[in-house]
This record gives sequence, structure tokens and C-alpha cells, in this order.
Amino acid sequence: MTSAAYDRNQNRNNITLRLVGSIVATGALAFVGILTETMMNVIFPHLMREFSIDAATVQWVTTAYLLVVAATIPLSAFLKRRFTYKAVFSAACVLAIIGSLLAFWSPNFAVLIVARVVQGVATGTGMPLMFNVILEQSPRTKIGMLMGYGNLVVALAPALGPSFGGIVTTFMPWRESFLIIIALLVLIFILGVVSLRQFVPTEKTSLNPGHVVLIALGFTGLLYGVEQAGLVVQHVFAGTAVGLTPVIAIVSLAVGVVCVLAFYWRQRRSERPLMNLTVLADPSLRWHLVSLVLLQFVMLGISFTVPNFVQMGLGATSMIAGFVILPGALLGAFCAPAGGTLLDRKGARLPVTIGLSFAFLGLLLQGLFAHHLTPLAVACLHVVYVFGYSFTYSNVFTDGLKNVAPQLKADGNAVFNTCQQFGCALGTAVLATVMSVYQHLGMNAGLSEAVSTSNGAQTGYFVMAAAIAITALCMARAFALDALDARGVASGTPADPRN
Repeated sequence: MTSAAYDRNQNRNNITLRLVGSIVATGALAFVGILTETMMNVIFPHLMREFSIDAATVQWVTTAYLLVVAATIPLSAFLKRRFTYKAVFSAACVLAIIGSLLAFWSPNFAVLIVARVVQGVATGTGMPLMFNVILEQSPRTKIGMLMGYGNLVVALAPALGPSFGGIVTTFMPWRESFLIIIALLVLIFILGVVSLRQFVPTEKTSLNPGHVVLIALGFTGLLYGVEQAGLVVQHVFAGTAVGLTPVIAIVSLAVGVVCVLAFYWRQRRSERPLMNLTVLADPSLRWHLVSLVLLQFVMLGISFTVPNFVQMGLGATSMIAGFVILPGALLGAFCAPAGGTLLDRKGARLPVTIGLSFAFLGLLLQGLFAHHLTPLAVACLHVVYVFGYSFTYSNVFTDGLKNVAPQLKADGNAVFNTCQQFGCALGTAVLATVMSVYQHLGMNAGLSEAVSTSNGAQTGYFVMAAAIAITALCMARAFALDALDARGVASGTPADPRN
């Protein structure tokens, strides 16, 4: 297809069946990838028993996966320019199936880690596809609604992962969960191959290995450094030896910062950048980006806090903990598209304001009444939070990219998706550290595990509520800049680019 065909497609108002199939296929691929990320948290106890490993070691099942996803996502803009959607989608599906087969077979823990690495490459390759398809092939008047459906994947998968993992491990061995995933992947592959189309011609561009190494080392160093820093804090409050962990944390963070800065410097001067970072010249986009990182910080933080609080603080089973999250996840399935439709009609300010208000209220109430909650009450207040999140996340994402030139949409998408991974890792690390610190402090003070965990959850909820409040300030600044820019355009005077 030519770029003229692309323009005609953007200007029409109808949503074709093939577009729906393309979004469902790429969205389902991303959904399965993210689902396996949070699903494994519930399976950890089974892995520890089967492979005779401790809690610190089993965390690598998720850590290795997240590191690889973060290192792979920056390639998405290059892959979009160089290969067809169908080729990238097919490669991601094949890698996901291979990784799932390895996980099902894994005779030892090392093979399971290899399986998770392969799955991480698949997710990092496939997840940006969904957003690129929506941004490029959707009618302009429907982008908000379709981005709502698309971002629903990002919201639902972390929430449904613990439910899926809890149900599977209750009724069958943990390995068989990967057989279910393989069956889903085969169906997803068939749908994608039939539905995906190519509107914009590919380019015969090449990949600079140095850029890939820098961004991979940069984000790997940052994510691993954050996790190790969390472990240092936990060791200190537990009164156990920290060993070389502080040194590893500092070195990892230093390597990460240096590599990211070097990558940024190289990209600004390269004729063929891996990601065109000129999109960051827009101050409004930068405030949207910070908001997205904070929103993902909270989403992954609450995905960790709720199951652990319900099980260790309220004494419920892993299945009950999974079902506590389910009502909110199902509500999000209906609210995210509604929020996107509201953006199409009224702009982003209204749905984002509504969403942040409900998200803040849901988290604040859980923090205030943490010691008096039941699993049912947690489920109800979680619904309030998810309602707010579903109105916020998708619209912040869509609104942040609205002023990006069409030829740079893939780069903006890559920047957003890459930076969000840091928010995800930070959310898990910070909330896990808060919970662990309060558990150790409580036990040293003679408190029960339930009370200690509830104390940790309470502080965690307040931390996440504060993150939502900061997000509201960031978005207020972004909207103010957009309004200033709009007035400048109307008067013929350029807006002040300073943030």
C-alpha cells in the first residue's frame, strides 16, 4: 500500500472487519505476553518446591523476562520501518510458542529462565505492534475509542495474571498453564496472518549494533539496579548480611544511566537512529510520558500489593486473592473504550480528570481502612481504582501522541512503551520493598504476620495514591501547555516551547 492509501484510510469513518481482526490479533499477542508476567507471581511457591530454590532465585523468572522485554521494545520503530506487520507478528508468535514449549518442558530452573528470555523477546517484539496498527490504520475519528480497546490489554493482563495463575495451580500442575497459552497463541497466529495488512511501504534501512547495545545495557542496568537496591533495603531491615548487593546495585544503576545518556547523545546525532528522539522536543509529550510511567508504577505496584495483602494480611487463599482482582479487571473491559470515546468527543482533559480522581480515591480509601478491610471490601475499592485507571491510561497515551508527525508515530510509540517498562519494574521493586520492610519491622516488634503485612499494604497504598496525585500535576501541566499552544496557533504566534 502507498502512503496515499494510508491517508485515505485515516480519513474514512468506518472500521473494517480486517482492522478489527488485526487489533484483536496483535492485542491478544500482547495480552498473553503480559499475562505470563504477573501469572508467574502466583506460581513462585510451586517453582521453589520443585526446583529447590529460594525466593531470591525464583524472582529471576520475572526479572529476566522484564529485562529482555525492556531491551527489545526499543527495536520496534526499526522493525516497523524494515519489515511488514505480518512478518514481525509471525516472528513474535513463533518465539512465544517456542518459549512456552521450553517452559512446559523445562527439566531444570536454567531451562525455565531460557524459556522466559525467549518469551520476553516475543513480548517486546509483539506488544508495540498493536499500538502501531491502531495509530496507523484506524480512522482519525475512532482512534481514541480503539486505543481504549488496545490499552485495555495493558490494563487487563496484569490484573488477570494472578487470577489465571491461581486457578491453574489449584486444578492442574503449573506446567500445563503453558499448554493453554500455546493453544491461544496458535489461534492468535492464524487470526493475525489472515487479518494484518500493510499500508505504508517498508524501507531498506539497517540496524546500528552500537545503538542496540547501548539501549539494551542502559535499560537492563537501570531495571536490575532498581531491583538490587530494593533487596539492599530489605536486607538492612531484616538484619541480614547484604554482601555485594549494594555494590551491584550502584554499578548497575551507574552503567544504566551512562548507557542511556550515551544512547540519547548518539541518537540525536545519527542519520539512522534506532528511535527518533526528536519526539521528546515537545514538552507536553514529556509530561505525558512521565504520567504514563507513574501510571504503570501504580498498576504493577497494586498487582503486587493486592494479592499479597489479601493472602498474608487477610488470610485468604491464592484463588480468592486472584478473584479479588477480577471484578475490577472486568469493569476495565467496558470502561477503557468508553473513556476513549469520550476523548474522541470531548478531548482528553475530561476523561483524564475523572479517571485520576477515581483512581486516587480508590487507593486512598484502601490505605485509610487497610486494617478494617475484608477481601470483598478490597475487591469493591479495587473496582473504584480500576474504573479511574481505565479512563486515564489509554487517554494519556493517545493524547501524548496526538501532535507527533505520522512518520514519527512508531518512534513515539517505542519511547512510550520502553519507558513504561521502567515504571513497571520500579512499581514492583518499591512496593515489594515497602511490604518486606514492614513485615520485618513488625515481626521484630512481636506483631503477627497479618498485622505486619497490613501495615506494609497501608503504606503502599499511600505511596501509590501519592503517585496518582503527582500524575495529576503532570497532566495539568501538559494540558496547560496544549492550551497555550492552541492559543498560539489561533493567533498565529508560536507557543513558548519551554516546559
